[in-house]
Amino acid sequence: MSTQPPPRPGQARYEYHEAPGEYTRNVGGSGSNENEKIAGSYAGLALAHTALAMPLLFQPREAATFLLGGTALPTNVEQDRLMGLLAAGLLSGATTAWSLKGAAEERHLSTAASERLQLGLMALGAASLGVHFAHVRELTRNGFAVGAAAAVLTVAVPASHALGSKRARRRLGSHFKRLADGIGRLFDFQGRFKLSSVLYAGDGGGFAGLLTPAFFVAGASYLLAPQRTLGNLLGYVTKGNDSIFLWRQAGSLLLTLLPAVTYTLKEKAEDNRLAEQSSRTLNSGILLTSIGNLAVLGPMANEGSGGRYLPLLVGTWAAAFSASVIGLSTSNADRSL
Repeated sequence: MSTQPPPRPGQARYEYHEAPGEYTRNVGGSGSNENEKIAGSYAGLALAHTALAMPLLFQPREAATFLLGGTALPTNVEQDRLMGLLAAGLLSGATTAWSLKGAAEERHLSTAASERLQLGLMALGAASLGVHFAHVRELTRNGFAVGAAAAVLTVAVPASHALGSKRARRRLGSHFKRLADGIGRLFDFQGRFKLSSVLYAGDGGGFAGLLTPAFFVAGASYLLAPQRTLGNLLGYVTKGNDSIFLWRQAGSLLLTLLPAVTYTLKEKAEDNRLAEQSSRTLNSGILLTSIGNLAVLGPMANEGSGGRYLPLLVGTWAAAFSASVIGLSTSNADRSL
């Protein structure tokens, strides 16, 4: 009876675990099939978010009619703008899922950064599903079905890994503890001043917090006070249920996923890891999202047609654009940013 020969030393894999901060040796590549399946599921999620964003960008009025039916009529430029903002946020969801695909292939899904991004996606899906149920009367059957299915998929894919085993479920408490610790360290910056860290979260000397807290506060206000924020930011006088639904959907992205992404990039900036492929993918998402928002909001601010706080919103997205450009331009040799 033949037996399989032991794996050669060259077949050993080395995995980095962020929590203990050390490398472990895994001989024989066990679990590679499982990691490939997880990576494939994240690739599918990234494609789903991209597919949802495309019609919102290029056929906003047809997409509004599909989602909202008679509630969206008559379609107008205000809906076009809100569709553009929502599509821009979905692109960040796509790049986050793609970043986690790479983490799965490299067996880094158990790091604190990957766990934070997975929680961000799960929170996004849950918030989006809640918005769909809150506006179920305004949505068409097909619109509700497609939107709810996408929200469930956004929860299910990361949850299948983060909560798929007894060991993973036991670690759920540690996930939230890390999240709470992360909020406590939001303005705690290690080492010397770095512009990229300031743009992602603020600095320890009382500088006004930027992206991470700004996204969180904006998302909460979009969800809880949609009529007031639509008026004060975009200057919308007539705020129908169609506008409120789209605004709240954009708010769910700001509240959940984008703070997880920007805080992760803050930590990577402090650890001189912005040149890594995962960091570049996340920064690409912030870049695309900021360009999408500025393309919608910039002309409004230039024309003076927005609300009184629109310049503040434009400034926040300009800071996001600057942070992403700095992150993407960082190399392993240049760690000053």
